Amino acid sequence: MDKRVIQLLGGAMVEVNFEEPETECRKCKKKIRFATTIKNQKYIPIIKEGEAWQAHFADCQYAKEFRKPKTYAERKKEKIAKIHAKFNSLSDEEKRKFNFYQKI
Repeated sequence: MDKRVIQLLGGAMVEVNFEEPETECRKCKKKIRFATTIKNQKYIPIIKEGEAWQAHFADCQYAKEFRKPKTYAERKKEKIAKIHAKFNSLSDEEKRKFNFYQKI
């Protein structure tokens, strides 16, 4: 079996089975392969760019159409991060008056 670990242009490490045939993107029709990310075992499309590989989502004009909607937990995590960033940018006086329950 011809499975190899390669590094994508963005730095992510993926495992690719080169025995599986190339396929084409359903939207833009470019030739792609599928790979599994080493970090979290997600199945992603990749494309050859010259001598290097990159995630196809980086160059596909239809990438947004393939993304899954964010979960409640992901939206909540982003909101908390925004609140903390705003709090950390305040002066000590403003921090004392800061309302963590305000809408951001």
